[in-house]
Amino acid sequence: MAAYKMQLEDWLDDLCVRFIINLPEEDLSSVARICFQIEEAQWFYEDFVRPLDPTLPSMTLRNFSLRIFQHCPLLAPFSVENHTRAFEEFLQYKTRVPVRGAILLNEDMDSTVLVKGWKKGANWSFPRGKINKDEDDWNAPSERSMKKRDTISMLPAWFLLIGMLSISR
Repeated sequence: MAAYKMQLEDWLDDLCVRFIINLPEEDLSSVARICFQIEEAQWFYEDFVRPLDPTLPSMTLRNFSLRIFQHCPLLAPFSVENHTRAFEEFLQYKTRVPVRGAILLNEDMDSTVLVKGWKKGANWSFPRGKINKDEDDWNAPSERSMKKRDTISMLPAWFLLIGMLSISR
């Protein structure tokens, strides 16, 4: 029996279940919260799904968001115009969400971890990320930094030096 190769529509189903359908009612009532989840889904799609099948299209957040809004049954009430307006509001809201980060140094304190986004023109920076709903200032940078450290398979000698950096825009 031949193995079934998932198509884009199958992956969109998977992403809707993982990131949208099982959201708490409180989050489903907020367009900003839905859009944050769609952004998480897009990162997952680009980081984990596309490497499994490079024939799948890369999508900007705007295009991916539109696809999810059109694909997910819970989001069907949104027209393209509603989605576009909601997405623009999300982009404005997103700039106001606090960002936290940390600096990782080795024991000799002569090397540090820098990360770079995959988008064209991305800059190098210390690991950082937006604070999630109900996440405190201390856990946010620790979690982001440990994820980066684990992702790049750092040696155990690496440790979190500065617990919190407040990054202003």
